[in-house]
Amino acid sequence: IATLVYSPLEQGLLTGRIGMDRTFSPEEYRNMIPWFKPENRRRVLQVLEGWRDLCEAYRCTPGQLVLAWTIAQPGVTVALVGARKSAHAEENAKAGELRLDEATLARMRCDVEALGEPA
Repeated sequence: IATLVYSPLEQGLLTGRIGMDRTFSPEEYRNMIPWFKPENRRRVLQVLEGWRDLCEAYRCTPGQLVLAWTIAQPGVTVALVGARKSAHAEENAKAGELRLDEATLARMRCDVEALGEPA
């Protein structure tokens, strides 16, 4: 069975570019996504901060790390990622060149599982 993963960067949240200082207008669609609520966003950003050493070791962005982890999951054949700029698409594509070792994959899985569901 093949699996297509939709929005593995959670509408940009997992790129690390959306901090706690970012506000959204009332009509912004991200207001309806539970992970964008401040208490949940804070938790996600803490996980991303904890992966800073991995980004340095693999010489990649947080988004590339997340995408590499996603496509390394058993059964995942496609990670459907949107991009508003060609530079973002090029950056995302480079995630396909990363080969995460088993310890990194396990660590990231543990961190994601510990994150749990949004409040």
